[in-house]
Amino acid sequence: MTTLIGTLFRLMEGRAFPFYIRPFRNPLAPWKALLQAFGMELSLPDRSRAIHRWPEEPSRIQVFANEILGSLATRLVDQGRIRDARLRSAVRFLRRHPSKVLLEGLVPEWVQWLRQDYARIIPFAEELLSELGLLGDQLPNWLWAIHGLAVRTEDRVIQEACRRWIFGEPIDWSQAIRANLAVAPREQAMEALESDEELCRRHVENLLRLSKLSKPFLLAFDNADAWGAEPALAASAGDLLQALSEGPPVFVLLGARLPHWNTSVLPHWSEKQRSLLSAPFLLREIEKSEAAELLEARLSRLGRRRSAISPQWLESAYQNRSSLPPRALLLSVAVSWDQQQSADPNPSSIGTRWLFDAKLQWEISRPNLPFGWIVEWALLPLEPPADFAWQREEIRPFTLFCARRRQSEADLFLFPQPQARRTDERAFLSYLEKATDAAKADSRSFQPYGLVFEQEEPRALPSRNWTEQRSPGFSLLLLSAKEMLDLSAAVSLLFSFRHDPGLSSIEEEIHERAKGILASWRARLPIPDPAPPDRHRSESLSLPLIESIRDSIRAKQVLPLTALLQRLPRQVDREQALSAAATLSEVQIRTGPKGEPLFCWQS
Repeated sequence: MTTLIGTLFRLMEGRAFPFYIRPFRNPLAPWKALLQAFGMELSLPDRSRAIHRWPEEPSRIQVFANEILGSLATRLVDQGRIRDARLRSAVRFLRRHPSKVLLEGLVPEWVQWLRQDYARIIPFAEELLSELGLLGDQLPNWLWAIHGLAVRTEDRVIQEACRRWIFGEPIDWSQAIRANLAVAPREQAMEALESDEELCRRHVENLLRLSKLSKPFLLAFDNADAWGAEPALAASAGDLLQALSEGPPVFVLLGARLPHWNTSVLPHWSEKQRSLLSAPFLLREIEKSEAAELLEARLSRLGRRRSAISPQWLESAYQNRSSLPPRALLLSVAVSWDQQQSADPNPSSIGTRWLFDAKLQWEISRPNLPFGWIVEWALLPLEPPADFAWQREEIRPFTLFCARRRQSEADLFLFPQPQARRTDERAFLSYLEKATDAAKADSRSFQPYGLVFEQEEPRALPSRNWTEQRSPGFSLLLLSAKEMLDLSAAVSLLFSFRHDPGLSSIEEEIHERAKGILASWRARLPIPDPAPPDRHRSESLSLPLIESIRDSIRAKQVLPLTALLQRLPRQVDREQALSAAATLSEVQIRTGPKGEPLFCWQS
């Protein structure tokens, strides 16, 4: 299903903004999870299959803002609200070339007008946005945030402030003032925390309304059957999809394993929610007569020379069956291919290679690593055993995710991302104090911890400061990059290889190995902070460096990491090579026969 979604995204390139959305784990905060997914997807470059941006390349949110400004200007000129001759001539160009006009500086007088006279159109633009359904006192903020992203591209402080405000993240007051955003210098102590989820919902719906001035949004929810992990989660997902159907226009696609979906999710939906679903589109199995052509096509896509698939491999895979699911076919043939083609006399198993490949894919996308999503599903997995020691803790009115484990003399509470947006410090400390008092009355101890990814530590340090100074205390557990990659691979593999009586021996091996990684990690919690790694300042990705890596891979078509590093004119480390290759949409990175990253050129 994931491959089908990727193919659909490529076909929709330039006609819609696609969003790949993983299943949320916290039933109290579905809108918060959706807004976070919007933030991650819109921060990507506006190119299919690209994970990182070229230097100075615009992101999707900048392209989105650019198209909104162009549409606003066109409508205001047509209505006679703007009579400036410079802008009227620019609008004629905007109608023919709506995309990236501002970002590429194609109409200098249009950019100059927006820098100098944009404030003049704010009242008229507010009326237009009100017609789209944007309500409340946040209309000026939306207009200035759009302006900052599309026009003030040289000012990274304004860019970051506008991005953070749109996606509901904490924002520094002084930076907000610089970006003309009306933000209170400090939120009130007792501001209703339950409004946090409502705030995220308003921002999501406003983004959907603004898409009427740009391109439509396509929301693809993959592995949606994971919502069946608990009844509250399935019910929350149903409420979310019903609200989306009743709100601004949006295209929604659900990808799920039908047996799990029918037994664990749909029973918790109302009749009205079920009626929103169209008939399922079932992925067909691969017929034996077409298997060889399919496999040869996949080999050529990976940069391999075209070669015939052995008939014995297909006979071994099908075993008197006329058709097979695509993954079962690929796994079976991969084993035979590995045994015959590997240059290593002792090749690693397919299960080991699959685990390495999952870690490699997360390592490539490390700057966009969904830390909270990974840890939430690592703490409370998709298919926990009957005697599972952890459970989700309901903490109202907070929308924070919390996992609880009852020990012999203590209750262990773990909060991923404790620096949640808009959560007031004093209110949260008040909750911790009440929980401590309740534990003492029961002759138990209360041990709260916040799980923080080492790359996000600077954003969590303010929480460390205020919690260490006041009772009852709140310790932070730092997860290293290596540990996060292990957890990420295990979680993604458990989604891919759900427990099923029909699993092959290879799939069962991968499933059990992923379960073991997560079980070992949970058994060691709370984990003390690891020793700080030796941080060397690596060279930032420059245009010449990316082009040098691109030319090296294109010349060889298939290039292992060690060979790539030897061909480069100066010393480049593994992280830089992976980040540069992830900028190139023509390059696919896979795990080689010896567990080494393999860069494949795709023309």
